[in-house]
Amino acid sequence: MLYSLIGTCRLNNVEPEKWLRYVIEHIQD
Repeated sequence: MLYSLIGTCRLNNVEPEKWLRYVIEHIQD
């Protein structure tokens, strides 16, 4: 699952590290 998410990020020109940090911060809310 995580691998596919990172692959999707790359396809959409999103940096996986920034995206993961964003997701982790917002899941905690």
